[in-house]
Order: sequence, then structure tokens, then C-alpha cells
Amino acid sequence: MQIEAATEVDDEFRAEDYAAAILGLRGERERLLAAFEIQDVALKEQMRELEVRMLEECNKIGADSIKTAAGTIIRQLSERFNCIDWENFRQFEDENRDYDFRERRIAQGNMKGYLSTHQQDGLPPGLDVMREYKIVVRKPS
Repeated sequence: MQIEAATEVDDEFRAEDYAAAILGLRGERERLLAAFEIQDVALKEQMRELEVRMLEECNKIGADSIKTAAGTIIRQLSERFNCIDWENFRQFEDENRDYDFRERRIAQGNMKGYLSTHQQDGLPPGLDVMREYKIVVRKPS
């Protein structure tokens, strides 16, 4: 139900005041976040430069760690796997009967699209959905 003309619902609740408060708070959060992000970019760059220098030193002396009074510098190998050929990877999974290589999560947009065209079928087996209403306040146009 949409009520556009009424700005006053009861004696204590003025929709216009609440909408203005939400928009004001959102604007302040956006301002603070923008200022934070500018500062954070500079700090991340400084940290990256220091990390590059520390990695160079660890490589130079062949150390996996350097213990100091200020803290221990540790050279650590990080690995991240990306699939470049899903068809071949799925074939590998089928051949090995091992399907635990992928993270288990539902692609929200894809499932929403599927359900919009298959409403009569209900939810696929093993799937649950949580729906909740939330409030959205838009600026006046």
C-alpha cells in the first residue's frame, strides 16, 4: 500500500520527518565514508611499499621470518585458485567423483531469475529462502 499525499500518519509519527532524517544520516555516512576511503587508499599504498621492501629483504637474505623487537616479519606464500575452463573442470570433478573443490553458495541473481520463470515449480529441492521487508527511502524527484 502506497500513501503519497499523507505526510502525517498519527500524532507522533511524521513520515516526512523520518524520511528527511534517513536521507540526512545517509548523506553524512556517505561523506564520512568518502573521506575515510581517500585516507585509506594512502595508508594502503604506504603499507604496500613497506611490504615490497620487506619481501625484497627476506628474499635477499633467504629468510622466511625476521624477528624484531617491534614484531616478526613473516614471508608467506599465498595461493588462490581460479577456474579458466569450467567445462574441463566439471569433467575433472565427475571423473574423480569429488565435488568439494568449489565453495557452496547460491548465485542470488541467477536463482532469482530462475524462480521468476518457474514460480509454479516452487523452490528446488534442498533450497530455502529467507524474505524480509525493509525500508528504503529515496530522495524526492
